Amino acid sequence: MTRRRPKPPVVFLTGTFTEFVGNRDQPAALTSRPVLFLLGPAGSGKTTVARHWLGYDAPVIRKDDMFSRMIRRVLDRTWEHTDICHHERLVLEIPSLVGNKTQMTRLLTELINHRSRNGKKTAILDSEDNASLQGLMASIDSTNRVSIVLRFPEGKGKYRFLAHRCKKQNIALRHARRLAKYDPWTYRSVLTELERLTLQEPKQDI
Repeated sequence: MTRRRPKPPVVFLTGTFTEFVGNRDQPAALTSRPVLFLLGPAGSGKTTVARHWLGYDAPVIRKDDMFSRMIRRVLDRTWEHTDICHHERLVLEIPSLVGNKTQMTRLLTELINHRSRNGKKTAILDSEDNASLQGLMASIDSTNRVSIVLRFPEGKGKYRFLAHRCKKQNIALRHARRLAKYDPWTYRSVLTELERLTLQEPKQDI
């Protein structure tokens, strides 16, 4: 009797964006599977991780443009008339209303599966509320996808991130301690403040 091969596991990861960029070892599925779903709050690094995975020259289709292309797909009855089907590597930002529209989910599933069958990789970024991706994720074969939920660092993780940036920009570590308590803490808010400090503060040994 032939033994049935076990089905590849669902790969669901979570962490800060710094855990998925750089030179750290990553699960083999991130290399072998053609579809990457990225979830998380605005500014958590979804686009950064997608570009790291695909290459920084991969096109990014923002949600407004994606919505226009979906309308064109309905009118043309095929994705073939748009370059979205032919890019080897592509980042898609999903419009927030997709989660409530079965027809839109079906069209996106068709597009992603078409790209996967042709050996093309696709990263899909959720809207800010996560709702739009749930039905779409469920419609893609679990053996073809990896899902990552990104979060902001917590506690000492905020200071470590900022301290690394302060050292890189050669400014005093006291700014890392102060900005670790910034509220609301987002990468964009604290990096904007560090950039301002870099321009104002004389370079020094720290």
